[in-house]
Amino acid sequence: MDWKALILDLGRAGVTQAEIGRAVGLSQPAVSDLARGRTTTMQWEAGEALIRLHGQRGTTPHVEQETA
Repeated sequence: MDWKALILDLGRAGVTQAEIGRAVGLSQPAVSDLARGRTTTMQWEAGEALIRLHGQRGTTPHVEQETA
């Protein structure tokens, strides 16, 4: 799962890293590390909560398009 993309999508929807952290049981610095790609893994429960939060906010995962 691309946690970074989910967090960035939530940020674009106006959700702060602190709000994400509270919702999924992580600290804001841990969310920041995920958003920057510094950390790429997290506990199962936090990942499930992040996926749920992402779905509740009605966001669509950001897909980067390659330029030819």
